[in-house]
Amino acid sequence: MSASEQANAFCREVLASGEIFMIEHDLRGPISWPLASHQHARPVWSSYRRVEFMLNGPLAGPGLVIAPHSWAEFCSDILPEIAEAGVLVGLNWSGPRARGYNLEPADVLSRVEAYATSVNLPPEEDDTERLAG
Repeated sequence: MSASEQANAFCREVLASGEIFMIEHDLRGPISWPLASHQHARPVWSSYRRVEFMLNGPLAGPGLVIAPHSWAEFCSDILPEIAEAGVLVGLNWSGPRARGYNLEPADVLSRVEAYATSVNLPPEEDDTERLAG
């Protein structure tokens, strides 16, 4: 699956479940990984199964745990923290090198909103509230 397909899967699954999963250190909290571009990214997955595969494979390490978060919490609390840290958000990293589609934090919500519009999800009373939780 290409990085773009992984990003679309992220959007689809987050809209369906309302939750995301991250890898954190059990004592130090959220962690970021270096990218080839000399930037860092904090990967986020749209299913437990996806993150579990990565934590048991290429991103394995001592003290690392799976941290589930609601989509609302991610949008209101975690995305601003990631932006302040100056790192990218990695959507559904996969494969033996744990790589994928990386976005600026401000673009993550826009990507999910655009996906929702592109697949013609039924409108709700307040789409912004639905997408952000």
